[in-house]
Amino acid sequence: MKINLSLFDSTEKILNDKVRIGLAISAGVAIFIAIIGLIITLIYKRKLKNKYISPNEEIEIEKLKIKNPNYGIILEGIKKNYNDCASDFLVAFLVNTIYLNDYKNIYINDENDYLAISFANLCMSSKTFLEPSNNFEPKYMQIKSENLEKTNNLSSYELLNKNTLDAKKMSDYDIYIIMDQTLNFKETLEKYVSFLNDKKMLIISYQNLKDIINEKEYLKNNNIKYETINFDNKNVILLAKDNLKSKFIDNKEEGL
Repeated sequence: MKINLSLFDSTEKILNDKVRIGLAISAGVAIFIAIIGLIITLIYKRKLKNKYISPNEEIEIEKLKIKNPNYGIILEGIKKNYNDCASDFLVAFLVNTIYLNDYKNIYINDENDYLAISFANLCMSSKTFLEPSNNFEPKYMQIKSENLEKTNNLSSYELLNKNTLDAKKMSDYDIYIIMDQTLNFKETLEKYVSFLNDKKMLIISYQNLKDIINEKEYLKNNNIKYETINFDNKNVILLAKDNLKSKFIDNKEEGL
C-alpha cells in the first residue's frame, strides 16, 4: 500500500507556518509592551526631573569667586590632598547657600574633612563643625602645615567628638549637611528632620531615588518641602519647612 507522503509534508508545512506566525506575533507583542513601558518610564522620569532644580554650575562658581577671594586656595592648596572629594559645583552651591541664608553654625557629617576645611576658608563669618564617619581620614594637620600662610581661617573649623557633641546641642546648628553615604537614608532623615525649624536646612547625600519616594508620606506629614540636585559624583536632597527655593535661589535684588 502506498502512502501519500505529500499530504503529510503539506500539513507539516502549514503547522510550521502557523508556529512561525504565532512566534512572530508574540515577539511583536513583547516588543510593543517593552516600548510602552519605556515611554511610561521616560514620562515618569521627566515629571520627576521637572520638580528638581538644576542651578547653573558656571553661575554658582562665578558667584563664589566674586564673593570669596579664597576660592583658589581650595583648588590649589587643599583639593590636591584628596583622592575623592566633593565637586567644585557642590562646594560652590553649598557655600553660596550658606551666604545667602546667613548661616552661622554649619554641621557636617562626612567621610573626610574636605568640605569642612573648604567652608572654614570660604564662609568667613561662620563656624564649621564636623562629625566624622567611621571611615574618617583627617587631613587637617597636613593641610595646615603645608598651607599655613594660605589657609588662614582653619580656626573656625572644629572636629567633633563625643564630648563636644554632648556639649553642643544638635538643635543649635543652622544647616545640617550629611554626606556620609554609608548611613541609612530613612534613619538619617528621621534623625535630622526633628531639628528643623522655619529657618534651617537639611541636606542629605543619597544613592537611590526610591529612598526618597518611599518617604514622601513622612515628609508630607512633617510639612517638609524638598528638592533634589545632581552634582557630578553626588546626588543630594535639600529639605526645609518653609519656601525652600528662596533659601538657595537668590534673585537680582538680593544678589549673593
